[in-house]
Amino acid sequence: MQIILKHWTDEMLTSQAKQVNAPIIEEHTKVKGYKGKENQIKEIMNCITPKNYSAMRERVKLLNQNDSIIGNSNFSKIIEWFESENCEWIDKINEMLENE
Repeated sequence: MQIILKHWTDEMLTSQAKQVNAPIIEEHTKVKGYKGKENQIKEIMNCITPKNYSAMRERVKLLNQNDSIIGNSNFSKIIEWFESENCEWIDKINEMLENE
């Protein structure tokens, strides 16, 4: 939820509970009473645009990557991989999956 909300806000979630975060989700996406239902997820995904994706990318870069700190994320690394022309990381994942 934290990464999704970074499309619209710098606000840091302090809980993973959907009930606690539902008002924040509604404020930014207009999805009422968020419970993680499939139709709600689709509604939220329909709110993501190229413009707010760029905003999310910049906000995520500012998150602490130290996993002992609340609100941390290493998602910026994943974004870098997805946006890179180098696809070696995909090959490494495929290789690991093949060797299981």
